[in-house]
Amino acid sequence: MLRPVHVLVPFVSAVYSLRISQQASGSANPAASQSVRDVAGDDISDDRGSQYRDLEVIRLAHPVWYDLIMQTRLATEAQARVQSSLGESSSKSSKVTVIGNSKTRILQFEPGLLESKVLCEESCEMLPHEVDVAAECQGCPCTVVEPYLNMCGYLRQPVDHVVERYRTDTKPQNILVVGLGGGSMVDAIRSLCEVRMVQIIEISETVIHANKLFFGLNASVVTSEEALSDNVGVQVFQGDGEYGVQVMAHKFPHTFDTVFVDCMSAGRIPPGCKSDAFYASISKLLSPSAYIYQWNMGLNDKDKVEDGIGKHIGIPTFLHGWVRAAKQ
Repeated sequence: MLRPVHVLVPFVSAVYSLRISQQASGSANPAASQSVRDVAGDDISDDRGSQYRDLEVIRLAHPVWYDLIMQTRLATEAQARVQSSLGESSSKSSKVTVIGNSKTRILQFEPGLLESKVLCEESCEMLPHEVDVAAECQGCPCTVVEPYLNMCGYLRQPVDHVVERYRTDTKPQNILVVGLGGGSMVDAIRSLCEVRMVQIIEISETVIHANKLFFGLNASVVTSEEALSDNVGVQVFQGDGEYGVQVMAHKFPHTFDTVFVDCMSAGRIPPGCKSDAFYASISKLLSPSAYIYQWNMGLNDKDKVEDGIGKHIGIPTFLHGWVRAAKQ
């Protein structure tokens, strides 16, 4: 699955994001001093008006964040045009490359935008390395070092909120993640809270393979509901996000304390990860007062996500690219 990423917050990996998004878009980045009206033109009264108003709030409060959002939009729109012209679509076996230095490893998708970053105790001399599911079984071991400090900054906001909740309710957590990335969010949560069970839904076989070879993922991978287990530890369900949450809701109703959704394709949330069926299933699998956190890159799908979460789960709150809500 082509999921160009998510490195658009100012706190971590800004240099990578600036350089790569400029190359991908072929355009100069809008300066943070420009208003949304300057960038979008005078017509902000259409159905995108609320989106522009949200961006204007971000521009005034967090200019670097705003600048990176606009850069990422340019890059992902350019990539979507390329995909359209080539007749490409999301794939279960899209190209995935692991880059970095000997100990820092970064997951990279086409067209070169960054997905996730970890620091490993062990060095790896194979980088950069394109992962080929069919041809290889050799990678580099990874014992993740200080996962919270070394993760991409955009992931910290929901992690911080989970840790804050955990201070008042210290029971072991059951966590569902839709979209594996490089597994850094799971690593961070497990280092900060007591976690009983982690279930991960990921459509891309290549991403799963890359995580096992280079990012220290120690998990069984299953493709059917019958093979799912509520044992302590981590399990990956390979499948589409919408179908995956329906399977989880049937297998593990009212079980999860936290659901993270980082489900992207060509810079947008695919229909299956913002549908009524998707949010209704998440509502069924959440325990009382549990939370959902869903990432929105560039605010493109913010209104749709808020509507779906508000309809099926609880009152949504938006902060730094994440929509979150407690089950009501």
